[in-house]
Amino acid sequence: MRTHTDQSTQHPAQPPASEAELIAAARNENEAAVRELIRRLNPRLVRTARGIVSSDAEAEDVVQETHVSAFTRLDRFEGRSQFSTWITRIAINTALMRLRRARPEEE
Repeated sequence: MRTHTDQSTQHPAQPPASEAELIAAARNENEAAVRELIRRLNPRLVRTARGIVSSDAEAEDVVQETHVSAFTRLDRFEGRSQFSTWITRIAINTALMRLRRARPEEE
C-alpha cells in the first residue's frame, strides 16, 4: 500500500542565504553556514591555488590551509570587500608561501 505525503505540511524550501548572512552565522559558530561557505567557494579556491602550485594535491592542501586560516580568523574580516575576495587572497598568499618554502635557498 502506498502512503501519500501531504506536501502542505512540509516546510517550503528556503532561498539560498546571501554571503553576508552566511558570514554573520559563521561568526556565531553556525557549522552549517561554514559548510555552505566552503561548498560555494571551494571550486574557486582550488582553481586559484592550482594556478600557482604544481599539483592537484598541493592545491587541495593550500585550500585546506586557507579554510583553517580564514575561519579561525573570521573576526578579522572587516567586510570592506566580499568574503570571497578576502578568502581568495588568503589562498593566493598561502600558495605563494608554499612555493617560497619549497624553493631552495639561493646564495
